Amino acid sequence: MPTQHMQRRASRRALTAGALLGTCLLWLTGCTASGETPQSQESTTPATSAPVTTTPSGTTAPDGTTVPGTKLSVGERALVRYEPNPKHRALLALTVTKVVRGKVADLEQFNLDDETEQSSVYYTTVRVRKVGGGDVSGERLAVYGAVSKRMVVPPVTFGSTFQRCDYQPLPRRFRTDDKTTLCMVMLAPKGGKVSEVQWRPAGGEEPISWRVR
Repeated sequence: MPTQHMQRRASRRALTAGALLGTCLLWLTGCTASGETPQSQESTTPATSAPVTTTPSGTTAPDGTTVPGTKLSVGERALVRYEPNPKHRALLALTVTKVVRGKVADLEQFNLDDETEQSSVYYTTVRVRKVGGGDVSGERLAVYGAVSKRMVVPPVTFGSTFQRCDYQPLPRRFRTDDKTTLCMVMLAPKGGKVSEVQWRPAGGEEPISWRVR
């Protein structure tokens, strides 16, 4: 019996580590939409694009959503259209409430390769409220970490529960005015720094960003 238990435990560690390292391979890919499949090897935001100088109060579109390219501070809210697929679309209020730097040692339960062990770990907390629209219950929403003008990193998807920061889909029943809080782990390669947390609109427009201090 102890041997079978150890075998199951080893299998679980292998699964979670595989899921972690598989996500790390997306470091150098640009991420589009609201958590969908990466499509290019660089961020879709041009490195030469002019910075947004308007204040958050002046960056609301006629439909009430936050204008793409808006720069926010942690704690400020953005109103965005979430489109995980053509049949499911909703209006969500997103607030990045906290970005905390962790330690690679926090991930000691996983089998990390040498490159991953050189990464910086960030925990990002996002508050989500459904304002309206269709049913997006159970969908996996994502924001991204900007390490440089040409690199964004996706949240890590673990193959099992990670108690320190458990990244889960939206609740199974997520109705209008419902709220939830998500936690996402981001890994900046080579000891890099996540300078912004980004929401990347489905249409490929400039991301909405929260500055990390």
